[in-house]
Amino acid sequence: MMGGGASIQSTVSPGGWAHQPALRHPWAYLVFVAIAALDVVMTSVIFALGGNEANPIAALVIEHWGFTAAIPFKFAITLFVILVCEELARQNPRRAWKLTMLAIFVSSLPVVYSLGLVALHRVTQP
Repeated sequence: MMGGGASIQSTVSPGGWAHQPALRHPWAYLVFVAIAALDVVMTSVIFALGGNEANPIAALVIEHWGFTAAIPFKFAITLFVILVCEELARQNPRRAWKLTMLAIFVSSLPVVYSLGLVALHRVTQP
């Protein structure tokens, strides 16, 4: 035994999903997922008021498989964006943060637009 009993700790962590590094931007991802959920809610409100889906890709999914299929489709895309941001953060944290903020901004646009449509509908209805 060398070094008077000092121990050497391994810096290698066991593999597996549970031992992956923490998320880089968990609060931003929470906001991103919340906006995605609001988008789903607002889309259902727009449909209830007789409106249509404005996103052509989502409209295609809804046309072929129904609104309930659009929900996992939406969250699959949301998860994909988060995974891309996480992977990018390993190489370029600043660029990953900018991409995360861009994703939040772009995702919020349909929600704000839908809120405006619903407000306009309420004002113009007798």
